[in-house]
Order: sequence, then C-alpha cells, then structure tokens
Amino acid sequence: MNHFENIDTWIFDLDETLYSRDAGFMKQCNDLYIAQIARKNNLSIKDAWALYNNLYETCVYAPDDYKEQTKFDVDEWLEEVMALDHTVVDVCPESPKLIHELSGTKILCSNAPDAHINRMLTHLGMADVFDVICDTSKVPYAKPHPQVYMEAVKEHQLDPAKCVMIDDRAVNLKPAHDLGMKTVLIHGESQLLHVDFSYDTLIEFLREAVGEKDAV
Repeated sequence: MNHFENIDTWIFDLDETLYSRDAGFMKQCNDLYIAQIARKNNLSIKDAWALYNNLYETCVYAPDDYKEQTKFDVDEWLEEVMALDHTVVDVCPESPKLIHELSGTKILCSNAPDAHINRMLTHLGMADVFDVICDTSKVPYAKPHPQVYMEAVKEHQLDPAKCVMIDDRAVNLKPAHDLGMKTVLIHGESQLLHVDFSYDTLIEFLREAVGEKDAV
C-alpha cells in the first residue's frame, strides 16, 4: 500500500526526529533547562521537574505567564546549550539525500531557537534540504499549540490533506491530525488514534516514503 502517494508537503520536527536519541544530547539540554528553574526558584531538581510538569500547558498556551512563574530565561539557557558539544549527535549521510528526493515542499518546524536550529542542521548535513523553516520561538506559542499548525497552513497555503507531519513526540502530532494531515511518529510505537504511522528510525521512514513516491 502506498501511504504517501498524495503528499506534496513534508513537515519535520528537528530534535530527536532528524537524529537518533542515543547520544543523549537533548537530555543534556533538558537537564540545563530544569537546572535553571531549580536554581532560580531555590528548588531541588525533583521539585523543579514537578513545577515544569505542572505548568506544561501554561508553557504551551501562555508562555509569558510560564516564564513569569518559573523565572525561566531562554537566552541564558540557549547560551548554555550552545556551549554543549553537539557533535556527539551521530550523522547519517543518507538522511539528507533521501529528504532531497522527497517530491514537494520540505518544511522544518521546531520549538528551538534559530541559533540551535542552524547549528544542528549544518552538523547533520541538512542546511540546504528544507524549503521553509518555522521557528516557533519567534511567535507567542509553541508546538503543540494548534495555532502553530493553523498559521503554517495559512501562511504557506497548504492543503492539510496533502501534508504529513513527522515528529518524535506523539503530543505534537495531534493538532496536525486534527487538521487532516497524515502523521508519522519516529522512534517508537503508538496506538493513539492521531498517530497514523510509526517507525523505529527516521531512515526507515524516509526509505519507505522515497521508494513509494518513486513507484507512483
């Protein structure tokens, strides 16, 4: 069965979607994130995680309120993230080649700041594979806020029925599914109704998608 024959827009997440989780790079980023919340609120790491989890929806739907309640400084965090050794992330030379081969528009949609996006794409050999980069850190909301997806559809005149969203977090796929997009979960399986397809790795998905498009 050809799952992607009608797709003309491919929307990719960045971190732990375009590369493997094995190096633990995002865990380092998340540890720095929580450490700052702990430090600025005189909390233990455990309590800082609890505060973050309790305020997760506020982070997505009211980020200014979230920053006020947690005292989180994204610029300070980004400076620490940029000091990390991102080269620990494995590079798969086949991935950018296969993304290039996908017919249609390739969009990157990430909650990360553009400095991190640019650095990681360069490291992965993907600096020139995406037609559009949506950096949600520049708008008042982040994935999985539905407005992120609706504005992308409007700004780029997308037909959701011809789009597929690829992400490593199932929660980020639900708004895309609700709009009528196909959804692909990388690095895991899910029985959730809003996850259409699951793959263990990005390369597994890309090989199937490119092969199917070639067969049309």
